[in-house]
Amino acid sequence: MHPASFTSLDYVPLLPWFGLVLIGMSCGYLFYPGGERGFSFRAAEPTFARPFSILGRHSLLIYFLHQPLIILLIAVLAPGVMPGVW
Repeated sequence: MHPASFTSLDYVPLLPWFGLVLIGMSCGYLFYPGGERGFSFRAAEPTFARPFSILGRHSLLIYFLHQPLIILLIAVLAPGVMPGVW
């Protein structure tokens, strides 16, 4: 509940979306009883996808490092853009 003049890019009301969480939990309970998958499927990884899977396995590290590296790159290449950094 918010006034009509309220704007935000990251505000998401809890109640309408909590129903989707409950649906997902129900599907997990239905399709994965006891936490185990009750069906099998072929999970062959295509050759072209291997470099992307490495990125996926290390996504948290990439997430933490990419912004400081971008800021450093901007500070080095465009010193007038970020005064006071050096």
